[in-house]
Amino acid sequence: MPLVVRTREKYSRRVLNSSKPPVFEPVCGSCHSGPNASAGLDLNSTETYDQLVGEDSVGNPDVELVKKHDSDGSYLIQKLEGAAGIAGSQMPLGKAPLPQTVINNIRLWIDEGAPE
Repeated sequence: MPLVVRTREKYSRRVLNSSKPPVFEPVCGSCHSGPNASAGLDLNSTETYDQLVGEDSVGNPDVELVKKHDSDGSYLIQKLEGAAGIAGSQMPLGKAPLPQTVINNIRLWIDEGAPE
């Protein structure tokens, strides 16, 4: 399934908590969904926003998955970009990395405070 590049206005609590969150559902949902979701992170859930924003990562509990106003300090971005020091591998595991345009849109949303 092709990725749709979303603008910053598209990322919000309403969109992330929808039944099919952008980016996450088509790309990450094969591993991060349901009761046995990898790292306990269900990205196809109505709780997606609450599971990401302000929550500590499993891979590095000292780093929040999404730290508002700080995309560089957000573990989600570190995992998507394959930064040095991450636990495990770059995400999405076993797939091509997300296009930088998609990651940049997620960065923008985070840097703007991960608005709801």
